[in-house]
Amino acid sequence: MDVIGFIKEHVDLFKDFTGERITQLVDGSLVRSFETNEAIGHQGAEATHFGVVLSGTVAASAGTSGTRQQLGQ
Repeated sequence: MDVIGFIKEHVDLFKDFTGERITQLVDGSLVRSFETNEAIGHQGAEATHFGVVLSGTVAASAGTSGTRQQLGQ
């Protein structure tokens, strides 16, 4: 996958970034894969990264271990 091209075309947050700046961001980034139902982050935890979904779907939910409410997808 052409990550730099994908970001330029599909991530509005970076639309005004130069190609060189996007390349710097991608070169300093880590591409990770997650399994279905694997947690990417946890409610209440400090955010330590910024993510861009290159393929697939991410769902956000919140609540106690017994009850979860989906916030979005």
